[in-house]
Amino acid sequence: MRDASFSIRRLSIAAALGLAALTSACAEPPPYRPGPPPGPGPGRPPPGPPPLAGTSWRAVEIAGAPVGPGPAPTMAFDRDGRVSGDTGCNRFTAGYSQGRHGLTFTQAATTYRACLGPGGQVESRFLTAFNGVTRGDVHRGRLVLSGRRGSIVLVRN
Repeated sequence: MRDASFSIRRLSIAAALGLAALTSACAEPPPYRPGPPPGPGPGRPPPGPPPLAGTSWRAVEIAGAPVGPGPAPTMAFDRDGRVSGDTGCNRFTAGYSQGRHGLTFTQAATTYRACLGPGGQVESRFLTAFNGVTRGDVHRGRLVLSGRRGSIVLVRN
């Protein structure tokens, strides 16, 4: 007798759980209510260029010409508004800000290692163009820094 009441109790619990599952599956979903349109606000980036923080790049073209022989200049953007990298010969660092109206840099500071030959030529071209940058755009996976002293085209590292 004890076994029969135990089985009936188990069967009753299983039936109650099954009924609860069926009724919740048949419940109507809440109506769709569109949220606010995308744009500036808490948790949303402002419209404009994609954020560069946390990305690193390698130069493939400076002032309309391929980088040429020697190491290519590189740059990495950190989350604290600093960009740093290699000029092809020396290390450099600068401040940057990116907002709705574009990308701006502070004057670059570099190490002072003697740079003879191709590395020195690449560095000279890179720093001349970099210190004249007035605009930065990401287009088709390339970062194009342009300004009054030429442009620098970079690809993701």
